Amino acid sequence: MGVPSCNAPGQHGGGHRDSALRKSDAEVMRLKKKAVAGDGNAAWTLFMHYGLGLRDEKTAERWLQLAYRLGEPNAQRYIKVRRAAHGESSTTP
Repeated sequence: MGVPSCNAPGQHGGGHRDSALRKSDAEVMRLKKKAVAGDGNAAWTLFMHYGLGLRDEKTAERWLQLAYRLGEPNAQRYIKVRRAAHGESSTTP
């Protein structure tokens, strides 16, 4: 019996445990438009897509910061926990 293959980096679909977090190119474009227009949930979803789905930390951080500024509750909690873990007490991201 062969070893199951995983998708190559950047490919969408099943195979990798984080593949559900990856969005199609069309979905990413739709989410970007919504996030730039002020949708915090769309920005959070993009953070998850880039950070956990694609492992692109630099791009993910930009979407996380936008989600935070837009008041998205998951982003607020995530940054609060991250600050606590690093011993930070600042009120800005």
